[in-house]
Amino acid sequence: MANVTTKAAGGTSTVSTGHYGEGLVFKEFDIATDYVAQGGLTTEYAVIANIPADTFFELLQVEVITALALGAGARIDLGDSADDDEFVSNASTLTAGTNLTILKTDGSSGAVYTAADTLRLKVTGGTIATGKLRFVFRMLDTTRLAPAVSKTYTN
Repeated sequence: MANVTTKAAGGTSTVSTGHYGEGLVFKEFDIATDYVAQGGLTTEYAVIANIPADTFFELLQVEVITALALGAGARIDLGDSADDDEFVSNASTLTAGTNLTILKTDGSSGAVYTAADTLRLKVTGGTIATGKLRFVFRMLDTTRLAPAVSKTYTN
């Protein structure tokens, strides 16, 4: 696995990343080392993935690998710059082996981002402590390339 450096409002963090297959990406995020140790606060967010312009992005799974120990009343939101809880809102069942409920599971879970954006995780309503999450998502380039030379075909 490679390491990707991401920026959070409170500093930088490192996220493990890898590929399952064409367009599928997974990233693991350890709250203690990748966010708390970097100075992240509950008023800030951590960037899980950079989404380039002209990219189809679809969040497929958010799995709790190591149980999250958060302060009383803490919840997790996951979204982008336009909507900070677009994908996950107020997740509080954070035990190991469970998946967070993704709000967009009706076939409309993917979208083409025409401008660059980010997948952002935010802990709200309580203190941050420990835990590890795995994100699985699809990113496909949707840039249209015009042919360099137009061709005429005849029968």
